[in-house]
Amino acid sequence: MLLRATRALARLHRAPRPSCSSAILSRSLWTSSSNSTVAGNPLPKHTDHAWSPTTLAEHFDRPVSSSQSTSSSTLEPTGIFNQHLLKNPAGLHQAAQHVHQRAVLLLHRIHRAPEAGLGELRLVVKNFDRLSDLLCGIIDMCEVIWTVHPEGEWRNAAEEVYGGLCRLMNEMNVDTQLYGALKQAVETPSIAASFTPEERRTAQVFLHDFYKSGIHLEPASRAKFVNLSDRLINLGRQFTTSLSNPSSPAILPNAEMLRSGLGESFVRRVKPRFGRGGGKVKIQPGTWEAGMILTRAEDEEARKLVWMAGVKSEPERVELLEDLLRVRAETAGLVGKANWGEVDAEMKMAGGPDQVTSFLENLLRANRARMTSELRQLQLLKAKHLASSTTPSLQPWDREFYINQHQSQVVERAPALESLSPYFSVGTLMAGLSKLFDSLYGIRLEPASIAPGEVWHPGVRKLHVVDHADEAGAVIGTIYCDLFARQGKTGNAAHYTVRCSRRVDDDDLQGDLPPGQTDWTFDPRGGLNVQPAASRRREGLFQLPVVVLNCDFGEESNSSGGLTLLAWQEVETLFHEMGHAMHSMIGRTSLHNVSGTRVPTDLAEFPSIFMESFFSSPLILPSLVTHHSTGLPPPSSLVRAHRAQRTQFPSLETATQIHMALLDQRLHSITPSSDRSAVDSTKIYHDVTQKVDLIPSVPGTAPQAQFGHLHGYGSSYYAYLFDRAIAGRVWDQVFAQGGQGIDGLKEGGERMKRELLMWGGGRDPWEMVGGLLGDEEIKQGGKEAVEKVGRWGVSDER
Repeated sequence: MLLRATRALARLHRAPRPSCSSAILSRSLWTSSSNSTVAGNPLPKHTDHAWSPTTLAEHFDRPVSSSQSTSSSTLEPTGIFNQHLLKNPAGLHQAAQHVHQRAVLLLHRIHRAPEAGLGELRLVVKNFDRLSDLLCGIIDMCEVIWTVHPEGEWRNAAEEVYGGLCRLMNEMNVDTQLYGALKQAVETPSIAASFTPEERRTAQVFLHDFYKSGIHLEPASRAKFVNLSDRLINLGRQFTTSLSNPSSPAILPNAEMLRSGLGESFVRRVKPRFGRGGGKVKIQPGTWEAGMILTRAEDEEARKLVWMAGVKSEPERVELLEDLLRVRAETAGLVGKANWGEVDAEMKMAGGPDQVTSFLENLLRANRARMTSELRQLQLLKAKHLASSTTPSLQPWDREFYINQHQSQVVERAPALESLSPYFSVGTLMAGLSKLFDSLYGIRLEPASIAPGEVWHPGVRKLHVVDHADEAGAVIGTIYCDLFARQGKTGNAAHYTVRCSRRVDDDDLQGDLPPGQTDWTFDPRGGLNVQPAASRRREGLFQLPVVVLNCDFGEESNSSGGLTLLAWQEVETLFHEMGHAMHSMIGRTSLHNVSGTRVPTDLAEFPSIFMESFFSSPLILPSLVTHHSTGLPPPSSLVRAHRAQRTQFPSLETATQIHMALLDQRLHSITPSSDRSAVDSTKIYHDVTQKVDLIPSVPGTAPQAQFGHLHGYGSSYYAYLFDRAIAGRVWDQVFAQGGQGIDGLKEGGERMKRELLMWGGGRDPWEMVGGLLGDEEIKQGGKEAVEKVGRWGVSDER
């Protein structure tokens, strides 16, 4: 089908660190790209700047006010993403009209294909992909604009256009003529035998998605499917929006209860926040102050009040989630599936819900003894802290406090650790990532000029990705970096695909014209501006991928001479999202629908999780970063010490991820029912907690309603654990845990590129992973391969 039931892979987010309160990923529906209006050129050489690591670092480390100094003043004003129609919000509607008009012609061409002979039938898969690419060229941009644009008028226009085009795509997903043309092409032996691997995989995905959309149903049921799909889009939007709305604050009786553990300056900081309150203190969940209280406040009641405020049951948000779950279950029942978890099972590596649950329960069993031991350590700390002669139970608001207590004791017994943040300016990190990609893949990042009107905020930076290994120094893609938090911006790290790779010189635009018409009366590319380019290693002309990296790092400051210095977890997030970006850049396929990160959900996180290994490696990181004032690299021993401090309770963290993944499976195992009370997500949450977690759940709370992944990764959250297991195996076996340093990465990087990244989703995922590992059993896939991945286990200690 043209519109996928979940667009999770178009927007890829990092899994949250232990907490059941993260808003995360998704997008419903397709995959992305656009078309072009000019004849092809060789891949462009990058000429904006004389490149060096220093210029790349300066591109990010200069103050925001000068970020536009890289823009060429001689360029004509353009629109967002260099799309000339997107100079104002009304341009989004105009662009959508152009694309709609163009899409209808392509739709009718596919309708005519079965009667037009074998030549036209052979083009059906290509034309399906073109139609997908055309519509996604607008939908994907709207997704980014809705998420990051600071102006409400732009966000509203993006939401309207997104909804309208998704409605059109939902209708196409149940178009029997479209399905009939594709089915006939696939079932014609001479045509099927001539398919490339990419075409074969793309055809399989489209056919599967048609069935997932109920193409086999009666007309009334197909119409109902369209309506349900529209409801899912709207409910998902509402649920995501609700997560950014502030929860009711915690009200602490007085600030004095915070003095022990947090000190006088913190007490003074929070006192004025309530105004007239008789000494009471108001703490907003999710803020820096709330985090400090949960990790450092000696008073257990203070921690409890803050924790409860963040997860207390809010009926409206719970109802939104349960409406989403009910409509998913109803949609699954309509297309003949028992539940939502079965809807996408055929295209996932792990198979159906039973195999996923088995994978998670096996991990839990393997992790249980270590988890119990780590929890016991925290209980003993609590007993000591309370001067208790018995071992007290641990409550949810105790966990971070006693982990911090343990870390403080370790620090007291060891020499004071120098902070690594002075080595982590954004510019230094980007230069280090470029060096890493050069060592792995022969690819580097270079600063790019920004035209007036091209970006939505002055803090956005633009990078060209340059391949000097395979493409002789040519630009192979573009990355827009919107890295800092600001008011009104969705606060989750994510990789957005704006445009995918696709071959465009064989589009046969003339064949799209209606019978009897010989000339175009409007732009045959639907008004979308893309510059196709030739490639040294492939025949034809290709549009180049464009992605956006969205992060929510602390605001840029002048605390270190104008530099923003990141914390460990922020750097880990940057490496993670750059892993997605490299997948998009290297996976430049001929068909948009299998390009880059368009892979099965449970493979999509592997390249990004794998990239985190380089950051935490004491043998690699010192080669990538230097101190902002001394210019010296961090000692390997310092990196090793910080890593050890970060991974002192790895099994508890893994257990939290297993808990969240099993909750996701349970919530998406519900069956269709007309009884609204049949879905009780809070009861399911508490049941799963009782089964999985050694820390009890608390009545009156509904943490599941804060779990944003339930929208974007519905029934697929296990993918983070699944891909952690794969990434750990690849790090150990292919890269020998980075043991040869940065100069020894080339062979493994070439293997990674050749066996997996360059294919995008155009090859069976088990074949890619098995080829990368040299493991024939893994290549075969199936239940045995899933069990084997489970036996590899996951660990944050790697």
